[in-house]
Amino acid sequence: MRNLLLITALIWVVELNSQGNVLPSGELGTSFLSSLQLGKFGPLEKYIPTVAFYKSLGKEMAGRSDKEIGQLRDQSTTRLKENWKQILERVRKDGIDLAGVLIRETLVYDIMPGKPMQGMVVVYGYKGHEYDDLSLIVNQQPGKTWLLEIPNSTRVFKMDDSTLRNSKQARQVIALSDPQLKKQLESQVKAMIRQAKGDSLQAFGSQVIFRGEPASKNWKSALNMNLPEEVEQAERLMKQVSKAMAGCSDYKMESMRVEKESEGNWLVQPVKCGSKKVYFAFLMTGSGLLLGDLDTESE
Repeated sequence: MRNLLLITALIWVVELNSQGNVLPSGELGTSFLSSLQLGKFGPLEKYIPTVAFYKSLGKEMAGRSDKEIGQLRDQSTTRLKENWKQILERVRKDGIDLAGVLIRETLVYDIMPGKPMQGMVVVYGYKGHEYDDLSLIVNQQPGKTWLLEIPNSTRVFKMDDSTLRNSKQARQVIALSDPQLKKQLESQVKAMIRQAKGDSLQAFGSQVIFRGEPASKNWKSALNMNLPEEVEQAERLMKQVSKAMAGCSDYKMESMRVEKESEGNWLVQPVKCGSKKVYFAFLMTGSGLLLGDLDTESE
């Protein structure tokens, strides 16, 4: 179990940096809130993993006796209850009226393929604002959800960040796991190559991300092709694409990759063109996939 917990901690540090898919849930988030409202851990007892659950992990528990597995389960349960109690004490100290907290949405993901755990982000409302600082590590099976860990317990119900950063990142992870995304990305790259070669600035620019001031738009929205200074950004990038793809009548799309940077999750589409590779880097925004960078590498 120690190995499992170490993996859990490492996974959460990267903040959902792996591909995953949304899994229907919500009951655990509601029960977690109810337990704090009642001041009793009881509503969460049914989510505590059983010895049979640990045995079902296969190689994760290989060589462990029933007694050892039971001890590991007890240690995990104790830690869960301690973290839960710390949250309850802090919420009471901060004077948060939990009766006014309403669960809006629960997002659950496979955060590492092949590992017996998922990440959960709960979005809730309180006094006219929405927050997403309630995060859990769970294992979800058909008809059953197990609570494995409460990561970042000091952040739960802090309510000091209403940007919904966690759930936005979570939604990006969901989108990245969509099997149609690869096709969409390839199609968009092909279209932008055609537009660059055909000098279709308006169509090209509408798919380019804004860079600069104000910060509220930086790396977040598409260029406004009615503004001369933003048209200039589109022209510069279109010229880069045109130059990089010059003479490439026959090119090949290679495997998409995902790179996490401060701006968000970059979707990078490598294009093989003769003796060089051109990397089209997109950010996922509310306006869809927007081209933000282009790199060329000679082989």
